[in-house]
Amino acid sequence: MPTNLGERFANAIAAQDAVALKALLAPDVSFGKWFPPERSIIAILRVDRGMVGAVDHVAYRFRARRPDGDFVIEQQAYLKTKDDRICWLQIL
Repeated sequence: MPTNLGERFANAIAAQDAVALKALLAPDVSFGKWFPPERSIIAILRVDRGMVGAVDHVAYRFRARRPDGDFVIEQQAYLKTKDDRICWLQIL
């Protein structure tokens, strides 16, 4: 199980686990609805992490499936943490 918050965040997204995502985010961090019912993530292809100055960075790539076929999702997330929760989050 990943111990880094960024990796845990990426794994919670891949699992489409809204409960785990909510547990990782501080109450004032909004994530919104990210899981349309017609799409499923079928594989984690890659998760990389590092730092950009004082900000954590996690890049993740997933293979996903919709009724019209498979595709790849790749995103970059920048986050700050406090008390083992994500207190600031920007996703590209």
